[in-house]
Amino acid sequence: MRHLAVDFNRVITDPARNLTNAAPLGYESLVIETQDLHEGETIILDIPGELWAEAHATSRDDERGRYWYGIIEHVHYYDEDGDHHTY
Repeated sequence: MRHLAVDFNRVITDPARNLTNAAPLGYESLVIETQDLHEGETIILDIPGELWAEAHATSRDDERGRYWYGIIEHVHYYDEDGDHHTY
């Protein structure tokens, strides 16, 4: 499964683009990690050492090319006691 680093502060919901809980991954032509992604592919989005999320890839095309998003399904984190949590 492919792992991509993301900024969870940039997660968006945009009904006009049919996106909910979408983490921007970038343009396929500019971000090597997005090359060869497939629509619906399961991916892991993470902030190393802090939290990670199960997601699936989706893209939108515009005049600049194909832009990829990770649609977040489940977020995982560890608290200060080392206990695992999912939401």
